[in-house]
Amino acid sequence: MIRIYTDAGTFKNRICVYDERTKKHILDKIPGQNLTNNHLEYKALQLALKYVRDEYKDEKVQIFSDSKLIVNQVVGSWVTNSQDLFEEMFRVRDLLTPDITILWCPRDKNFAGNILEKLYYKER
Repeated sequence: MIRIYTDAGTFKNRICVYDERTKKHILDKIPGQNLTNNHLEYKALQLALKYVRDEYKDEKVQIFSDSKLIVNQVVGSWVTNSQDLFEEMFRVRDLLTPDITILWCPRDKNFAGNILEKLYYKER
């Protein structure tokens, strides 16, 4: 099973995707002001889904996020009252395939989060 990890941080609006199989990570900065962490978490998930589409088409993939809110909204366990997040949620759902599972993981097990944390302490 392929495992991909995602995370986001409001410091410089960074998002990160980490591929456990290849040990490769992708960093991106999302333009904009006043973006919430939840918006950025959705953007990270979108980046991960596009990466999986390009690198692992037709393979079983698990994508992990440490955001319970985002994971539960995407899988349909929780609703969102925010129009902006609602739109982001559907962008993610449009990229999902039956071979991809979105799962929650604790923050300390999130490889993408560890990368963002190291960058934060290096650049602040």
